[in-house]
Amino acid sequence: MDPMHDQNAASFEALGAPQGASSDPREERSSLDLFLARAALRRAEQEAHPERFTGPWVDPDPAAIKELPESRHPITVFLDESKQTRGHIANRKYSIRHVLAELTHQPRESVTWDDVVSYPWHHVTPDMAREFRLGIYRKYANRHSRHTYIQTLRSILGRCRQANLISMEALVQVWEQLPTRGSRGRARHARCLTPAEVSAVLSATTDSEPFLAARDSAIFALMATTGMRVSEVVGLDLADWDRREETLVLRETKNGQDRVVPVDSRVKAYLDAWLTHRGGFPGPLFTPIPGRARAGVHMTTKAVQERLGILAQRAQIGLVHTHDFRRTVATTLLRTQDASIVAGLLGHLSLSSTLTYDLSGQQEHRHAISTLPLPECAIGPETEGAQEDDEG
Repeated sequence: MDPMHDQNAASFEALGAPQGASSDPREERSSLDLFLARAALRRAEQEAHPERFTGPWVDPDPAAIKELPESRHPITVFLDESKQTRGHIANRKYSIRHVLAELTHQPRESVTWDDVVSYPWHHVTPDMAREFRLGIYRKYANRHSRHTYIQTLRSILGRCRQANLISMEALVQVWEQLPTRGSRGRARHARCLTPAEVSAVLSATTDSEPFLAARDSAIFALMATTGMRVSEVVGLDLADWDRREETLVLRETKNGQDRVVPVDSRVKAYLDAWLTHRGGFPGPLFTPIPGRARAGVHMTTKAVQERLGILAQRAQIGLVHTHDFRRTVATTLLRTQDASIVAGLLGHLSLSSTLTYDLSGQQEHRHAISTLPLPECAIGPETEGAQEDDEG
């Protein structure tokens, strides 16, 4: 009988396994019971012999993660909690494999999904986490890429805590080496567009062929008045557009929750003009070329950004990112509307997320402080005689 079998049997004996049970506990208990029994025994050993353990409790068996039922495996839980949308799970799997490759210093192509599932994620130490973070920072200058990979590892470790593979104390120590705030800081080229710049982008669409002009103007008019993410725009179907109520239903949102967005009557004219070119058949609302809606082909976020780059260059307004429309909507509305209203429009679950979009500059700050009540200074300048008396 192998040592692991002896250890498992001892676990059940320590927990008071029923008499007369099979000599092989695997035949009598589920894999979850087996894991919990072994974990309880190790906790008891730690209390009885603390000198054998260093630092906060972590299941010392690297293979313990494989003893969990599939439904409770940290990777399975992480994927199940993701948005069930086109490509999202595939992107998460790609990120997980990339994270494991970075942790184990392997080429990503050599990391299989079996490697991901069997890897002892609960044994990631603070030193490993720090090395991982530095490696990600060396490889990627883009803040979004940094955040994606660091947050992926943080999330998997959090699921390890839920499965009782790691203590909260140990988790916090590892998380301290995986900060996300710095990697999610404001983009270097983030900007708030002026009304003139928004008009310039829309005017620049008229120099394109009619199909592109109608589509691009509808997209950017929509983004400039709703603050929708570019991923939400390209995920729209014609069925999501309620022309009578003048609303759009967003089903592919960042937080995974559907929301209804009102469409301004001025934007409705842009959408109507676009639909005359697109046609009224079901399918994606915005398509890359004529006739692709029938085939279910959506525009990509990259294609929208490329079109915006062309229009911005044509309008001579410098570099503009699709997310700048969202920042502009947030910054503009926060000056006149309650923050909770703006948060609801943008689909934020917390006001703090909305406030990070505020790009108000020094002029706005100066105007704001000028409205604060303060009495005029009643103390005049000192006279020459008074200064002499002070010196004397």
